Amino acid sequence: MEAEVFDAFHSIGIADDKAVAAALALSKRVPDVLGMKLDIRTLKADVGILKGDVATLKVDVSPLKWMLGFVFAGVLTLVLKAFVH
Repeated sequence: MEAEVFDAFHSIGIADDKAVAAALALSKRVPDVLGMKLDIRTLKADVGILKGDVATLKVDVSPLKWMLGFVFAGVLTLVLKAFVH
């Protein structure tokens, strides 16, 4: 890959020493970029798993909301009954 990058830079009139330096710098960065792409794919898979877990939790919490609402209504009823008498 370094040769192709060097040739591309050389063909547009960049000095040889600068073209070599740029080609070497790019060749060092390409593995980093590929590694980042793999990390991003892994993160996307993890996010998909977490979305499924959150959906499960939403389903599990829904009955708890109703139960808590009934408890509050009962407590409110008892408090009002205590003050009305």
